[in-house]
Amino acid sequence: VLSALAVSRETNIRFTWFIDAKSWHHQRETLKLLREQGQSIQFHCYYHMTYKSRRLNRINISKGLSILKSNGLYPEAMVSPNGFYYPGYASAIKKFDFRYTSEFGYDVDNLPSWPGNDRSQPLQLPVHPGSFGVFFQADFSEEDAFLHLHKTMGKRVDDDGLIILYEHPFFFNGRSRQWSDFIMQCFRKGYQY
Repeated sequence: VLSALAVSRETNIRFTWFIDAKSWHHQRETLKLLREQGQSIQFHCYYHMTYKSRRLNRINISKGLSILKSNGLYPEAMVSPNGFYYPGYASAIKKFDFRYTSEFGYDVDNLPSWPGNDRSQPLQLPVHPGSFGVFFQADFSEEDAFLHLHKTMGKRVDDDGLIILYEHPFFFNGRSRQWSDFIMQCFRKGYQY
């Protein structure tokens, strides 16, 4: 977390943190630090699971939101664990009035949209599904991973004018300089935050 926050400060951009409530439940000081630094804190889950059942998704979401609210956090967005997008999940999230969500199982590398053009659903913000965890499983070197992100970003920006990347905070550890350089190179290319 501290490495990601260092990159945020150095590049003067704010990250959005999707909180796994069960894992973060006892990290009140870290949550306080995120708030103090103007980071956007949103919701991920309680159990790191996405269910086919609407009822089980609602229970999981309700439990996690209860913990965040007890810490003074009122998220307006959510991403599902592992990016799954089942009909039961889609039905469950509708109840909670999230402004936006992002699930790989719905869409990737595309423009924002409402599922089925139904504006009662949260707006879907498709992200690029590559992260260092995925890259390392695919035997990418660190250099190859950043090269992939640069190429993908260039293509998406050229095609649509928009790309949203994601990463897990622990993959910033030992890579703060590389992430800061990557972001600054994007700014120098004229990409805006």
